[in-house]
Amino acid sequence: MTSEISKYIVAHRQALNHVSDVLVSRSSSSPKCQINTFHPSVGNGYSDLYDFGRICLGRGQFCLKKPKQISAETTVYCFGLTIFLSGTFQIKNNNLNQLLICKSPTIVLRKGCLGFQSINLPQNQQMSLISIDFDQNLLHDFIQSKHLNNIVRFFLDQNAPCLQQIDSPNSRIIYQSQYILNSPSTQNEIELLHLEGAALELLGLLLQENNNIYNEPHLVSIEKTISIMDKEFDQKITIPQLAKRVGLNECDLKRCFKQYTNKTIGNYLLTLRMQHAMFLLKNGSTIQEVAYKTGYNNVHYFKKVFQKYFNCEINSNNKKLEYKLQ
Repeated sequence: MTSEISKYIVAHRQALNHVSDVLVSRSSSSPKCQINTFHPSVGNGYSDLYDFGRICLGRGQFCLKKPKQISAETTVYCFGLTIFLSGTFQIKNNNLNQLLICKSPTIVLRKGCLGFQSINLPQNQQMSLISIDFDQNLLHDFIQSKHLNNIVRFFLDQNAPCLQQIDSPNSRIIYQSQYILNSPSTQNEIELLHLEGAALELLGLLLQENNNIYNEPHLVSIEKTISIMDKEFDQKITIPQLAKRVGLNECDLKRCFKQYTNKTIGNYLLTLRMQHAMFLLKNGSTIQEVAYKTGYNNVHYFKKVFQKYFNCEINSNNKKLEYKLQ
């Protein structure tokens, strides 16, 4: 790990001092990793940061109980981007006198010393994002042609604004971002290498020649479908209902959703529910609470689905849900 990129870990830890009422730092077995969870009084979720030397990856997935403004000062030179995958984020930069309303999915490019910045987060929304910071030299390694896309031009243009929003990333970028977001926290060097490879692949997709980062036809409807499931996964959701709400017939909805996310609607919804169930489990919710909050009316059926999804053995003890991996 080079000292060049490790400054992001240091800056991240400094920023945590200003939001100690929101995020709680957790111990990690690797010095390359910083893991945080949201304070229970604020909401549910996590954020983590992985320093791979030439690239630094951040992830966040959370839901707040009430609106919250998080403010901190960035003292290092930023050279990176953030992909907002779900939720609506409002970012204000005092130094640039700039306000961004980020309705997912969208990408925000950032460059330079950004100074004091605040982000407003709404309540009761599933929020998720991926951030990548990288060494400027790595940018040149990806450039193989004079035909550059808008993202590369932003980083090469000395006169470009320090913050720039780009709407509607394409399906390949969304899928790779979701894959990274849903990857488990790393426990060893092999898993770190795997996560680094996935992050480099995502950066390559963003910087590659002739990459069309904008949406194809029907993706607006797919985005609406994803947004509905992200917000309403605790309710009964059917394909006919989704199709009617997003303005597609059922066949087109299923085909396009699989094309853009590489998942069926059922698999995507199951992943959302199981990830939230695991989070609730780790925070001590009862079996009934976990089942109800993830859209299951039958507790026994929920336990069966949970066990199959995580390949684990579930036991009940004092109405708490415990799990033991097989």
